[in-house]
Amino acid sequence: MTTNIKDFPAESLAPFRVKAEHPDEFVLNLVDLDPATVLRVIDEQSRATRQPPLSIDEVLSALERVGLVQSVARLRELRAPG
Repeated sequence: MTTNIKDFPAESLAPFRVKAEHPDEFVLNLVDLDPATVLRVIDEQSRATRQPPLSIDEVLSALERVGLVQSVARLRELRAPG
């Protein structure tokens, strides 16, 4: 997992049977596999944060700022009422 995908071309990694994956792609896959668990973990993170305390929306915004844009968008969709 890396944000530096350009320095890890697929053809260079193929002999090792691995692929470079952006953290956003990794987390988005986790959300797709088990959205309830990911939402629970975000809630736990929010409740565990003390200095300063962070709401779930603030935790999501922090994740978005570090590059988890698609993952946060999906999590916000899942949290939306209705």
